[in-house]
Amino acid sequence: MFVFSKALDDSVQLFWFVVITLVGASLIAVAISILKQRGFLKWISGLLRLNAINPTPTAWDYLFFNQGSRWLLITLTDGREFYGLFSSNSFVSSGSDGFDIYIEKIYSFEDGGSWSEIVGHDGLYLQASMIRSVEFFKGEENHE
Repeated sequence: MFVFSKALDDSVQLFWFVVITLVGASLIAVAISILKQRGFLKWISGLLRLNAINPTPTAWDYLFFNQGSRWLLITLTDGREFYGLFSSNSFVSSGSDGFDIYIEKIYSFEDGGSWSEIVGHDGLYLQASMIRSVEFFKGEENHE
């Protein structure tokens, strides 16, 4: 009876050790992520006069990741222009072989200064080799 009880205690201890380790590590990761996003870690490194290496490898990554919805004017290498909304259903990728972008909504620019969604399109996909420049605009989803 004692041997069974000891084995049960060991397995319960192992279970709680694993749970506490996983939960603890997850909470630490979330806390560090929140502190980084709020700029607290950058502030501390500034106080300590540390030169922090930026973990974002390119300006492309910086501009598209964690920036929220953005209005774009994309000029292609052939001079054509596309107006679009980069939001939660859009996507960008970057890697050693280049980058590409999918924009979920495409707009036309009206003479009065407003943007009108082009109906019947399911977004726009572009490869890096096609893009000359990308301009960013602030605004709400009802851009004008």
